[in-house]
Amino acid sequence: MQHRKLREAKRGGFSAKSSVKVSSFSAVTLFLVLLLILLLLPTAFGSFVSVNQSSPSSFRANAKCPGIPFGSPSGPDFYSLSVNALTAGILGIFVYFLLKDWVRGGRTKRGKIRQAPQAAAVNIDKVNVTVLNLQIVYADGSSNGCLGPSLQSDEGGAARMRGGSEFTETITLRNETSSEHHITSVVILTPGFSVESLSPVPPITLRPKSPVRIKLSLRSPNVNYDGPLDIQVTTS
Repeated sequence: MQHRKLREAKRGGFSAKSSVKVSSFSAVTLFLVLLLILLLLPTAFGSFVSVNQSSPSSFRANAKCPGIPFGSPSGPDFYSLSVNALTAGILGIFVYFLLKDWVRGGRTKRGKIRQAPQAAAVNIDKVNVTVLNLQIVYADGSSNGCLGPSLQSDEGGAARMRGGSEFTETITLRNETSSEHHITSVVILTPGFSVESLSPVPPITLRPKSPVRIKLSLRSPNVNYDGPLDIQVTTS
């Protein structure tokens, strides 16, 4: 049904455009024909008079204007002059309107301002990580162990990005004890965030009195978010 309406609409638009072209062409053609008749009429009338110079005076009386005496055949041809003046006037009017339309069309084209197509409004999600919260889970369940307090915060982990974009966070931990420990897992607790990659990959060995740096490549959620990023580190 929609295809049928589309075909009908196309046919309607084409016929309207064709009618405009045909009517314009007819008007110009009619004008040229009338102009040709007016230009040829004085010549034809002059030939008719020259052939019938021997006709009775009654014909001459009907052909001249009242009150004007008959002149010699070599006098001015007022009829031809009138027809020529009328033809020139009509032609001048036609040229005037034609030039007027051209000038108006040129001004209209110059006056048009091309408007750039407006892009569709796109809602861009913004993600703002205000602080990095680290939750350390020790094997004995204590709140303080080899890496320090079980709850730690790092404001240096604050970051801003678009929703769904990839960003990097780095956490540095130090084994404060004289014994060796291990990190068995690193998990993101904040909903919507995901881990793309992790280096080094657990299990990570914690050397005595030595730091370890963990680099996380993360993916932000496709929603607006403004708040902390919680990371859980489990040790053994």
